[in-house]
Amino acid sequence: MSVLPAQIFAKAQARGVRNEIVIDGSSIAYWTYPAKSKSNGTIVFVHGFRGAHDGLHAIIGQLEDFDCIAPDIPGYGASQPAKTPHDLETYSSFLGKFIAGLKLPSKPTVLGHSFGTMIVAAHAAAQANDMAEVVLINPVSKPSLQGPRRFISTLTSGFFWFTSKLPERGSRFFVDSWPILQFVSSVMSKSHDRALRAWIHRQHHTTMKNYASKAVMYESYLASVQHCVEEYAPRILNRTLMIAGEKDDITSVKQQTEVSAKLPNAQLVVIPKVGHLIHYEASEAAVTEIRKFLKASK
Repeated sequence: MSVLPAQIFAKAQARGVRNEIVIDGSSIAYWTYPAKSKSNGTIVFVHGFRGAHDGLHAIIGQLEDFDCIAPDIPGYGASQPAKTPHDLETYSSFLGKFIAGLKLPSKPTVLGHSFGTMIVAAHAAAQANDMAEVVLINPVSKPSLQGPRRFISTLTSGFFWFTSKLPERGSRFFVDSWPILQFVSSVMSKSHDRALRAWIHRQHHTTMKNYASKAVMYESYLASVQHCVEEYAPRILNRTLMIAGEKDDITSVKQQTEVSAKLPNAQLVVIPKVGHLIHYEASEAAVTEIRKFLKASK
């Protein structure tokens, strides 16, 4: 089981083709993963805070009968920063323009993870016609500072505020330091599989450093704590699948249940024994639920 995510990642990487598109003056890198047989539809993936497109490879790699498309959001991975502050309005606007720029023959399903769920929710609330179904994995449904680990979340806010006041090099020294990244990864990982945990840590130590500047990181962090899915829930008219982790430290199951009831057309699935890393620790279970959800829409 511990080698499975790495194998799936490799399958996704082999299938991926890099592309670029210019949105509001910034070059955006994105990857297409064509279906290996007849396509059952298109899914656009939106990664989370301090992530990049390849963080969702364990899910993409199991959806070989779908055309998958995954951008690096502005300021992360291989994409240039936006020309405007990296707030939720900028990211929501980016998503709409990105989908429009793809010129797809039909509306895609749009899937977000963590901070990506806020981006997807904000855009779905404003422009529901841009997409067909919505999938939210580990949705940040309530303000993160009200989550199960409020003390750690408050400390994190203070830490990011402090590092935002430092010069670029000093900020990165702290934010990207091994102890900080290891602590964050260790808190989020709930698996008892030592090999899997070690693999997750390696992923985080690489991906979490891949942001354009301290400004991008801090602006997007503020967006992640100043907003939540609940803010947009009543206006999301699309069929929506919420996939939550039983042990998620950012949003509890009780909070997910409360917010899911506010979406007009949503269903909530809770995966046991996993936290905020469903895309790493329970990707197979997530894909099973995604398939059931999309099949029911046909």
